[in-house]
Amino acid sequence: MELKEMKDLLHYCRYYKGEKENPFEGTKGMLWQWEKSWILILAGNNEKDEEYMSQILEDYIMAGLKDFEKWDGTPITLKALLYNRFDHWNESEGFESFYRKYYPSKKEMKDNYLLHHCRYYKGEEECPFTQIDDRFTAWKIEAMWVNMMVNDSEHLNFCLEEYLLRGMKDFQKYDDTPITLKALLMNRYFKYEEREDIEGFKKFYREFYGKSK
Repeated sequence: MELKEMKDLLHYCRYYKGEKENPFEGTKGMLWQWEKSWILILAGNNEKDEEYMSQILEDYIMAGLKDFEKWDGTPITLKALLYNRFDHWNESEGFESFYRKYYPSKKEMKDNYLLHHCRYYKGEEECPFTQIDDRFTAWKIEAMWVNMMVNDSEHLNFCLEEYLLRGMKDFQKYDDTPITLKALLMNRYFKYEEREDIEGFKKFYREFYGKSK
């Protein structure tokens, strides 16, 4: 895994930020170590690590947690590892309570995760672009996405299903735009254009999101 990809993973961590020494004690220190382990497993990119991650992910899903806080910005693989470690040490609280206690609130999710992935919307109340500027549309869609994510909108489920059914799962999969944002962008693009033009959407996306930040 490249250094840039590892830095991208760090953004999903609440406690581990790449430090050599653990700056926390107690439960937060434990979470720091678990998040570090998650990154090392993903960075390992070997068969043994892949098998381990597949197994703990399967255990997590079998425990009925597939949709637990699914829009909060924490990758399901990280949640699966947290659950695995939590279950191993048999904490007195339930995992859901434990997780919600130590992981982001909706405001923190917006400030620390969602806005980071927006190219144009940065939390402003008023759009800084004029309506004749093509960035105006991208800003509006990103603002809509942030609001939907914070409020657990079911419409995003519909957009994501539509996106996947159209074979878009691997489209630009190595960039840092969340698939739910891509799905909403496609849904809105179809609406604004009044036609379902996949190639037109791809061109639109590459123009406004294809370049590195």
